Amino acid sequence: MPEDRFGDAWGKGVVTVLSVFSFRLPRPGGGQVREGAIARMKPSLAPKLEIRQLKKSFGGHVVLDGVDLSLAAGETTVIMGASGSGKSVTAKCVLGLLPIDGGEIFLDGVELSQLGARKRESLLRQFGVLFQRGALFDSLPVWRNVAFGLMEGLGVGRVAAKAVALEKLAQVGLGSDVAELLPSELSGGMQKRVALARAIAAGPAYLVLDEPTEGLDPIMVDVVDDFVVKTVNELKATTLAITNNIACARKIATRVAMLHEGKIIWNGAVGELDRSGNSYVERFIHGHGRLASG
Repeated sequence: MPEDRFGDAWGKGVVTVLSVFSFRLPRPGGGQVREGAIARMKPSLAPKLEIRQLKKSFGGHVVLDGVDLSLAAGETTVIMGASGSGKSVTAKCVLGLLPIDGGEIFLDGVELSQLGARKRESLLRQFGVLFQRGALFDSLPVWRNVAFGLMEGLGVGRVAAKAVALEKLAQVGLGSDVAELLPSELSGGMQKRVALARAIAAGPAYLVLDEPTEGLDPIMVDVVDDFVVKTVNELKATTLAITNNIACARKIATRVAMLHEGKIIWNGAVGELDRSGNSYVERFIHGHGRLASG
């Protein structure tokens, strides 16, 4: 499927993304992260993130064929859909990891393709990203993984960056005893929480969470979901999440969007999921449970 064929775009883009995105930052010499402007704003009905008629093909295979989606400030929208339906491709297009073939992407009303590279990069710095499968650096201790973007992207000093890393690890329920361990010494659930700590390291206004609970047992899925809800609420971040875990979607989502045959075929409040009136959505959530990721 197209997303499998190009699936390593996450891995290839990790260093670039962590060096560029989401870091509105601790001042050198100080361990505190400046609160995002979104945390000081009153809720607005205007979309914080809007996708209009997004199109993306690989060769002759059309993956996205006019995706329309808007996210209000502070809400979490979960995209669901069958394997290969284009969920991760949509996220990659939003993040600039894949060029789009058509359509528009707006952040705070600003259309990204109309901006110069420097202004576009400045807007994209407002994103924090939890990559599919975590994408932690095996050779770096946990705290360096969390602080990677701070140090490599912004030049924040080691002492200040470590202080922030320890603070964010605590936010996701991990103590300082974990900080010096390597990712390989952690359980799958702990690795996911480290990846979440890295995503929130600079208090981003936007979060992209790609399969935040993939590969975890049901108990650990519930634990990680709790921390996702907690951190998103604390940040008041506008969040785009991708999962086919129905229980996860019910817990973390404000809204759910179903992607099928290149389009969003249903979009509604999570509480309306069981009465969507859409036959495909009903088959998906009641007949399939959790489908393979895509």
